[in-house]
Amino acid sequence: MPTPPHRPPSQIPVRSFTRAEAIALGLTRHQLENPAYELVTRGVWARTDRPEPGDPAARILEDLYAIQHTKPDTVASHVTAGVLLALRLPGPLRMSRPIHLTRISGRHRPTGDRIAGHLSRLPADDILCAHAVLLTGPARTLVDIAAMQHHGRPLLSDDQLVGLIDGVICEHGYGPRAGLVPLRSRAALEAGLVRWKGHRGVARVRRALTRAAAGVDSAMETRARLLLAEHDDGDWVTDLELRAPGFRPVWPDLADTVHRLSLQLEGPHHDSAEQRVRDIERARATAAAGWQEVRATDRDLRSVARRTARTAGPGRGGPPSLLNRHGMRAHAARRTIPPVRCDLGRPSKPMGGPTHH
Repeated sequence: MPTPPHRPPSQIPVRSFTRAEAIALGLTRHQLENPAYELVTRGVWARTDRPEPGDPAARILEDLYAIQHTKPDTVASHVTAGVLLALRLPGPLRMSRPIHLTRISGRHRPTGDRIAGHLSRLPADDILCAHAVLLTGPARTLVDIAAMQHHGRPLLSDDQLVGLIDGVICEHGYGPRAGLVPLRSRAALEAGLVRWKGHRGVARVRRALTRAAAGVDSAMETRARLLLAEHDDGDWVTDLELRAPGFRPVWPDLADTVHRLSLQLEGPHHDSAEQRVRDIERARATAAAGWQEVRATDRDLRSVARRTARTAGPGRGGPPSLLNRHGMRAHAARRTIPPVRCDLGRPSKPMGGPTHH
């Protein structure tokens, strides 16, 4: 009589599971070799029919919980910790497959399929417990990522590293996110770097920190800020609130306080009908405050970056002002702007309303 096909127990977890969990469920070693299961790494299995989460952090956690139980004294680190900390990593890195593990005691790196092993003695201050797993803290994670290389080159460019730091120290004095605690303050991040003085990657993080700014909400805003800082003569600041009587407050992504230009960087969500109405209201409020709104997309930034790369170089005198390309600054300079109040004080309580501004 043929043996009936094996069916996984109903109690089996959706995530990966260890040998001890398999035994507790009554699974034998022979049954674990059934096509219903796959070997994730040594001592860790998973059902082959489990759905793969679309969220990179959820995908990592499905395997990491069981892997850390089979590999004691390890913490998630490098890019893996960056994903779990929600750092602003480029999309391909967030979806990268190897799980980076650092062993914090012993003499050997963790090994196995789907594992990128590292070895380092980490103090308790650089280890976090989140999502029921252990991982390196923000300062150490930034240092580790800054030291990573791919084909002999840094894994992240200097500008991309600034974007990561912008996300770590992000905090606001105005708008819907006012008062939210950053992942780490600039001072706390600097203190963390002191512990790793001389470690590979620290110098890069220190240089990037001098170019970082609080109040930057996305990698796209970082790219715009760095482009303007390098190729424009304006006084661009983050975290500013514009007010005019009878209108909603406006929070520019970047603001030129000299020429009163409000730069708004717009992603795909601005294509919705509801968001278009809010954008019109925002433009009217900006004009009422005596400022001029400049709208740009990620495609605009990429186009400007290509043009500045072509125009920069010996004997070319460098690229012209980014906003002068479009005549925006010259137009703003010609305008007669009535004196209005630009409220720079922290509001008594966080503003309500939608977060898209």
